[in-house]
Amino acid sequence: KTFLLKEPERLQSRIQDFVHMLPSSLHERVGFTTVGTEAAFSPVVHSVASDMIQSRQRVPEAAQTSVDAPIEPSQSTLDRLPPPYTAASAEADQSALARKFLELLGCHIETADPVTYSGGIQVVPGPTIIFKANFGTCLTELRKKFPNPEKVHISARSTLIIRGDNVVVESLDLDGCMLIDCDETKSVKVQNQVICNKGWERVKDPYASEAVHRMRGYHLNRKDAEIIEMTGHSQSDGCAIM
Repeated sequence: KTFLLKEPERLQSRIQDFVHMLPSSLHERVGFTTVGTEAAFSPVVHSVASDMIQSRQRVPEAAQTSVDAPIEPSQSTLDRLPPPYTAASAEADQSALARKFLELLGCHIETADPVTYSGGIQVVPGPTIIFKANFGTCLTELRKKFPNPEKVHISARSTLIIRGDNVVVESLDLDGCMLIDCDETKSVKVQNQVICNKGWERVKDPYASEAVHRMRGYHLNRKDAEIIEMTGHSQSDGCAIM
């Protein structure tokens, strides 16, 4: 059949329906594994301006003391709301998973206090840790990249971004921003590194002129960074992962 969607809609399949597509002889052989949403599901579905997100800032009319002075939603109210699924929350969740991996390995990771952006979107802003796919995507791979996790310390305000298959972090004390960009033909070993700089800062910017900033509710102020770059790019090209 051919279906014509008259309104913008999302088409999605549910994994629980998969078994019904199989022959009955296979039904008893089909199983599943559940994974926490923090490790598997954090989409970007809503914009900050959407009705769903704007409603997070509203409270019941009975709780309003004045039309001109709306009450900010309490933490307990925010906790009862569904996940925001915005750009800000998805980016924060990506870093949260990387932090969790490093903590499980035994690294010393500080965690920043939650921050609330436009639309009542509350996220933990740091440390921001991003591993490109060719560096590592699971504990088995990351265990090889951090052979001495007890010697890795990352502060709450830090940013760590790593790209490259042949990168190993043996010992690092990071309080700021560090970028490692390594081609597959090169290698980098981080050893006995103590990095302290002004780093990158998230600045609330709900009315930004650029949509890419407005959709997040903030922009990045890239103050300073320690850059280790082993690529074919010229210095004038800048760091590829920035």
